[in-house]
Amino acid sequence: MQIEEKKIMFVVPSLRGGGAEKVAATLLDSLAKSDDNLKVIVILLHKEAVRITRPNIEIICLDVRDAGNIFHPIFKFLRVMYLLARIIRHVRPRTIISFMDYLNVASIISTRLSGVRCRVVLTVHTLLASYMLRYADNYREKILRRLVLLTYKRADAIIAVSQGVRDDLVNIFRVAGELVHVVHNPVDIDRIRSLSRETVHEKLFSGEVPVILSAGRLVKEKGFDCLIKSFSRLQQRCNARLVILGEGNEEENLRALSRELGIAEDVILLGYQDNPYKYMKHADIFVLPSRYEGFGIVIVEAMACGVPVVATKSYEGIEEIIEDERSGLLVPVADEDALAGAMFRLISYPEEKKRFIGNASEKLGKFSAEHILEKYKTVLLG
Repeated sequence: MQIEEKKIMFVVPSLRGGGAEKVAATLLDSLAKSDDNLKVIVILLHKEAVRITRPNIEIICLDVRDAGNIFHPIFKFLRVMYLLARIIRHVRPRTIISFMDYLNVASIISTRLSGVRCRVVLTVHTLLASYMLRYADNYREKILRRLVLLTYKRADAIIAVSQGVRDDLVNIFRVAGELVHVVHNPVDIDRIRSLSRETVHEKLFSGEVPVILSAGRLVKEKGFDCLIKSFSRLQQRCNARLVILGEGNEEENLRALSRELGIAEDVILLGYQDNPYKYMKHADIFVLPSRYEGFGIVIVEAMACGVPVVATKSYEGIEEIIEDERSGLLVPVADEDALAGAMFRLISYPEEKKRFIGNASEKLGKFSAEHILEKYKTVLLG
């Protein structure tokens, strides 16, 4: 049967949360805005409040719930594939684009099960080899690695968010190089700047003490433990406050580490925030302390808010965003002394902050949603 030309299906766990989810939300809004005749169907795993008013965007929630037993991830994955195949058969999209590795695998298999011929585009936002090495003893990651090896090469195209991610896919996961396109994550700069103007009610940002801000999922790979240790060393040299936005399974460990180092009063975990940009705007420094990243979209967001950035060299190609000593500072991964020194430098020398902010603003155009959307369209529509 003929597939309708103007339907694109997004498969994403949520539109709330981390980098991949932000990218999906920015991209689908820009895509729907660019063509009123285009129908965008968004598949979410769970029911959630979604702030979307465009008539050509339809939200479908699978409502696949989590459970506490060890077999549930397998049953959940099978149910997602079954429901997804049924929706594909009904909707008959021209293109499917998926986000996050387990949904990439599910999208490939579900499309085959549906019997519908459509273009399947996967997005990869992290260095898979590093991630899976970290969780090498986890049976789910072992299964996922095998499924990635089996299925990714069957995609019509894969979007890698950086050159490092592309090399990872080609060299380690044996994906054909011609399938993988490097496209940076899109950032809605105008929206970020508008949201950054909202009032911050927390007295933490009163201006009396320099505020160092970080944000992301509170998990090991994001390196917040290293940041807290570095901040402890910084406090031996100057007065400052550390604010971390985000939620995750490392939260209690990070709080315990702060107490152990005697800095709990100056380390504030504010949890997930719908609008992190107002906090970025009022921070003195933004720090990304990750052990590894695929792209680091939050760096571009901080730049858009006019805050200088310190980041770890967490992946090959991070210089595409930050040029060390020109638009920010880069330090080795997990080097607590180097990170503390970089933070102290920016607190102590305001003129360097201004120079980095000015140079960073010149780079923002290459990450704008409008610029990146055209590259996505080329891949999505073949």
